[in-house]
Amino acid sequence: VFSSGNRVDTEINSSTTKVGLASYNLATLTARYHFTKELYMAAKLDNATRARYQVAHGFNSAPQGLFVTLGYQPQ
Repeated sequence: VFSSGNRVDTEINSSTTKVGLASYNLATLTARYHFTKELYMAAKLDNATRARYQVAHGFNSAPQGLFVTLGYQPQ
């Protein structure tokens, strides 16, 4: 879980105008399953709650992302 409080940023088209950005909370879920000692599958769900947020004024953030990995680690 990641949280950010209210903060002030500079307006994207002006170096002197300040704008307020709202607070937000993000949750990331991860899971890993081992088929054998060497072969596994992992999954990561970013922004599980589909929060709408901006890290910087004028730049949108991805609504949600799912990443799946199949991996092999020789023992």
